[in-house]
Amino acid sequence: MRKNFYGESLRLASGPATITGALDYLRKGDTLVVWKLSRLARSLTQVIQTAADIHERGIALKVLTQNIGTSTSEGRLFFHMTAAFDEFQRELIVENTRAGLAAANRRGRRGGRPKAMNEQAIKHAETLLKDTANYPFIGDVIDQLGIGRTAFYRYFPTDRIKALRKEHSAET
Repeated sequence: MRKNFYGESLRLASGPATITGALDYLRKGDTLVVWKLSRLARSLTQVIQTAADIHERGIALKVLTQNIGTSTSEGRLFFHMTAAFDEFQRELIVENTRAGLAAANRRGRRGGRPKAMNEQAIKHAETLLKDTANYPFIGDVIDQLGIGRTAFYRYFPTDRIKALRKEHSAET
C-alpha cells in the first residue's frame, strides 16, 4: 500500500505532515522518497542521523532531484557526500548574506521596507488630526495622507490620536 506525505518541507517537527509521521508509518522494505535532500532535515547531522535510522530499520531512501538511493553502498556514499555539499552550500549562503548586510550597513544602507512617513508627513498628519472640522473621521485623515491604515496606526496609536484631538478641542 502506498501512502503519500505531501508538503513544502517534511523537516522534523514542522507541522502535521512531518517527516516524523512519515517515518512512523514506514516499515522494513519500504522506500522513503523525498524531492530534495535539503527537504529532509535542517542540518547535515540531522540528515545523516535520519538516514542512519531508516537504514537500520531496513528502509531505503530515494532523493528524486539528486538521483540518490541508499539501497546500495555506492548510493549511501553519494548520499553522504551530497549531504555534506548541501550543508556547505547552505553555510556559504548564510555567510555571504551576513557579509553583504554588514557591508551595506557600513555604507549606511539599511535593508527592509522604506518608512511610510517621514517627520514632515508626521507633522502634517498631526495637523490633520487636530482639524476635526474638516477631518472628523480618522479614515479621512488616512485617505488624505495616502498611506495604509496599518501604517497610520503604527505611527498614531489610538491613545495618541485621542490626545491630539483632545488637545485641539481644549484649544478651541
